[in-house]
Amino acid sequence: MLIRFGFDICYKHDSATHMMLLLSPYPTIRYRLLHPESIQTEPNTPLHRFMDVYGNEAVRLLAPRGGIRLFYSAVLKDSGLPDRIDPYAEEWPVQELPDNVMAFLFGSRYCDVDLLVATAWQLFGDSVPGWDRVQAICEWVRNNVYSAVEYSQHSQTAFQTYLSLCGNDADLTHLAIAFCRAMSIPARYCSGYLTDISDTAHGAPADFHPWLEAFLGGEWFTFDAVEESPKIGRILVSTGRDANDTWPRISADNSVMHKFEIWAEEVKATDAELYDLLEGLDTPG
Repeated sequence: MLIRFGFDICYKHDSATHMMLLLSPYPTIRYRLLHPESIQTEPNTPLHRFMDVYGNEAVRLLAPRGGIRLFYSAVLKDSGLPDRIDPYAEEWPVQELPDNVMAFLFGSRYCDVDLLVATAWQLFGDSVPGWDRVQAICEWVRNNVYSAVEYSQHSQTAFQTYLSLCGNDADLTHLAIAFCRAMSIPARYCSGYLTDISDTAHGAPADFHPWLEAFLGGEWFTFDAVEESPKIGRILVSTGRDANDTWPRISADNSVMHKFEIWAEEVKATDAELYDLLEGLDTPG
């Protein structure tokens, strides 16, 4: 299966502005790209790529006064299989967790784990440890917390989401992550593209969709507190302790995003049509 995906984003600002963005596919899936990827900028602006502490490929740039347009389009080969399910994946004792997983076991900016420990054990203490427990957490959040952008604030934490039982997709994901960590299950925040290949996704892919990965049986497994999983065609872009680690970093307070288009769709093309498509990927519309 082939998936065409990308973005067209424009910012306006009154002065030269330093930006750090997480926009490229996660390094572990880049080998599936069918075309050398590149981010196009208008006006043409030098880009500096580097790997951040969570393994994401980040981009730094100095956007000129007035604003900048960022355009990206690529085609990726996908297995066409839904998110992997393993009901036998087990929780590991904390003392056996790898060192690089420990950061995803404790509280963070939006996941105030300490305030949710008692609640988590009250709600999920009787669930079967491992896969079933994480799935029970996601189902509880999905069934009990109302998801709507207008009911969320930028500063809302997982505990506040639990108290109000409403929030946006990121808030629901933070709450599920905090519940997992409260029960000593490492969990990390993921952001990426979610297609509607398998069914009608949560609205059109007009934004990067959040989900979580839980560390079970020595591996990271995909779970979703917003959409009923499994899904086909997720494209991971970035991971972190919470959304604060995946959002853009922009130095100017007056920077305004005035265009934000995201797309992700299955491509069914002949060899000749695919060649033409790949040749035109770097050309903004």
